[in-house]
Amino acid sequence: MLRQLTLLTFIIIGSLSFYSCGDDGEVVMENPNEQFFGDYSGTFTCPGVFASINDSAVEFSITPPPNANDVNKVTVATNISGIPISLEGDVSGNSLTFSDLVIENVEVSGITTDVTFSGSALLNGNDLTATLAVGATVLGASVSDNCSYVGSKQ
Repeated sequence: MLRQLTLLTFIIIGSLSFYSCGDDGEVVMENPNEQFFGDYSGTFTCPGVFASINDSAVEFSITPPPNANDVNKVTVATNISGIPISLEGDVSGNSLTFSDLVIENVEVSGITTDVTFSGSALLNGNDLTATLAVGATVLGASVSDNCSYVGSKQ
């Protein structure tokens, strides 16, 4: 009887040592920004005052930030209608929030001005949808437009 009890105790202890309290199948992304890295191609559209910079073939890249240890940030680089743009984005899940950017001395419809960009983006699989507020002061008047980008990772 003692021998059976000892054997049963070893079986129970052995079984418990393989028991897990958590979900071993859960994958935790070490660097949340990695899902955004890559080259994208798509369409940039402004419905209002900045319609002159609409572009049906905008390509851009999302890369790690200058400080590679900052896993919640990315750098977005593109060229829209001849305007080089480099934005820093903050990652939260599958969304990006772009830091405000001012590009000085940009020519828009024959007028040189400073142009501001800010906005956000959402990644769904390989598809990226972004909304950008674009603004400028032209001849003393502030003008703005809510532009969009729809593209896919290549």
